[in-house]
Amino acid sequence: MNAATSASSTFRDTGIVLATTVLGLVGSLGTQSCLAWFLEPTGRGAFAVCVTFASVLAVVVGPATDRGVQYHMIARDLSVARATMTAYVTVLASAAAACAIGWSLTGVSHSFFSKADSGSFRLSLALIPLLGLTTVLSLLLSGLGRFAVMGALSTFSIAANLVFTVLLVGLFGLGVDGALWALILGYAATVILQSGALWKSVDVLEWPRRADFSRVLSYGLRFYVARLGNVVNVQIGMIVMAWVAAPAEIGLFAAASALVGRVMVIPDSISTALQPRVGADVNGRPDLVATGARASFATVGAGLVALLAVSSFVVPILLSEAFASAVSLLWLMAPGLWIKSAATPLRCYFMGMNRPGVVSLSTGVEVAANFAGMPLLYQRAGIDGAAAATSLACVLGSLVLVVAFHASTGMGLGKVWLLRRTDLARLEGFGRLLRLRLLLAPAAVAASSPEDAIRSHLTHLWPDRVVKYLTPALVAVEAEKTARAAEIGAATRMFRAPRVLAANPARGRLDTERLHGLVQLHEVLLRGADAERLVAAAGRALAAIHRQLVLPEAMRVPLSSAWATPDAGVDVALHGDFNTYNLFASTETGELVILDWETMFLAHSPTCNTPDSIPTMGPRYFDLASFVASLFRRSWFGISRIPDAPGLAEIFLRSYFSDVGLKVPPAGLSRYLLDFAFQLRSEERKREPSGFTRLLFHPRSETIAYGVLRAFAESLAARPLERFDGPIE
Repeated sequence: MNAATSASSTFRDTGIVLATTVLGLVGSLGTQSCLAWFLEPTGRGAFAVCVTFASVLAVVVGPATDRGVQYHMIARDLSVARATMTAYVTVLASAAAACAIGWSLTGVSHSFFSKADSGSFRLSLALIPLLGLTTVLSLLLSGLGRFAVMGALSTFSIAANLVFTVLLVGLFGLGVDGALWALILGYAATVILQSGALWKSVDVLEWPRRADFSRVLSYGLRFYVARLGNVVNVQIGMIVMAWVAAPAEIGLFAAASALVGRVMVIPDSISTALQPRVGADVNGRPDLVATGARASFATVGAGLVALLAVSSFVVPILLSEAFASAVSLLWLMAPGLWIKSAATPLRCYFMGMNRPGVVSLSTGVEVAANFAGMPLLYQRAGIDGAAAATSLACVLGSLVLVVAFHASTGMGLGKVWLLRRTDLARLEGFGRLLRLRLLLAPAAVAASSPEDAIRSHLTHLWPDRVVKYLTPALVAVEAEKTARAAEIGAATRMFRAPRVLAANPARGRLDTERLHGLVQLHEVLLRGADAERLVAAAGRALAAIHRQLVLPEAMRVPLSSAWATPDAGVDVALHGDFNTYNLFASTETGELVILDWETMFLAHSPTCNTPDSIPTMGPRYFDLASFVASLFRRSWFGISRIPDAPGLAEIFLRSYFSDVGLKVPPAGLSRYLLDFAFQLRSEERKREPSGFTRLLFHPRSETIAYGVLRAFAESLAARPLERFDGPIE
């Protein structure tokens, strides 16, 4: 799998995790709002102290074996069956010890235990095994690549907590104990469902061997400081505040931390998608990790700006007027969280390279800074000082990761955090994919009548096939062209086209083979990955199509005169929409795959009802110009563009003409490209939306794209004839 494909699939899996996490975030905010309104600052503080007690105790006693189990499963040292059983045994054993220690501690006379009832502290101990199990089972699901299941169950856990909180705290008025019971019941239900999902991956659970425990424990002990610090960093405010502050101040600090900390779902989602890829690669995928860091830096920054901009009126609405003074805490915590979010994906590199000690060092620095800074600044500036101390600690801990990553990979701060043009292209591609997924969802097709599906030209993706709904004429023509193209591809081995499984023109339905593991050629070229080989292969493939594609006489319909010129040469059977968006590279074989064998709708009416009204024949320049024009497509003032598009266009043209053995006057091709660009832009302006939306999403993109294309076309006129003759170097 090449780097472009890996980054693309990582963005896809990140999107899956992030989408389900965002849904959970909505429920989590609902829970925080309910707790604030139902418990008020004092009760909210008591609840936070109890949860902190259980969370920290679980981590202090537990040796971080959950990460060890995940790592050795990804590295294939443990089977799924043995990893699952190892997880149960190690988590439950450490939880039993933690509960025993916690029960004895609740009888100690200390100011910490005066912040809530002793019964609430003891009830919170039930969270320890549940927290451990839900964490390790979630890690195993992500290690198996089952991100959708993991995300869905995480969302379920949050939703269940919200429902139980409303019932037990709001309806029955059980106060702090009710809030704890809501957590307990929500986690218990989630553990049951997670276990069921994992057990489907194995026939029978296997009892772990002694060596398995040794491996897991070794990794866990090296990760122990990081695990301890991760939880302590989240709860450090509660720990320090429980020593020195009143419950009301603890409640304010807890609410602010919970609200601003929600932005960490972004780096956490990215890290979840990265970890299996990094752990499975001997080099740790540093470029992929840096891509995740840049994405986190940009998106979290935007999220924090939006949150702070509306915080002054959102906080009183969401948490009640009693929490209005927490707004200043958000502003103080935000800078540190922003830096931490950008450094969080770097943890995946060191954990995947079996170097969890680096993560432990980073977390240890952050913990030490929190312990030293929070009491000092709290004494000087109250809870505002404590918030500033947590922000500074985040920066110091992140600095350790950045320095260590640079020392290991040679990648400096600029390469790790500053956005690149290819990052914007990936986000743009992900947006297109998301829109496509929504359009191709089964519900979209099921909700449409056959007439609506044909009118909208819907496409439905099934596991084994692609179903397209077109007019009868389009079905007949595309089925014929696709079937013959598949034969040409198989015979020449220059490309591959999907097999036609079924064609029913009367119903307006075309079923073709679904080819998996494809990445769009345009997306690959945006990253410069194997670009010259692929565009040269595209040129040779098009030459084979023009040479061998023969259609029935009834389907040999010429293009309109607007797309043909007097010096364009002899007509050939066209692909019709040959561009970088309809060509794909197979991640399994590396071969070129060509899809969508219908003439572009800009060259005819999409409502044509007879085969003799759909153009299929035209000058070979038409397909050549379609591909060249797609190389120059840009957006956002030319930011998202294919590197060295003119050079790739020249390689493509030379490859094509070399294979067909023609000597073509560059001046004639230049004139056709100029005419094609003018005609294409005119048709696009007629059919695509205009006004504010177009100006917002594509400012000057067409002007730049067609300007560069025209410049390239004009440069061809000055080229000597042999420029497009001879072998490709």
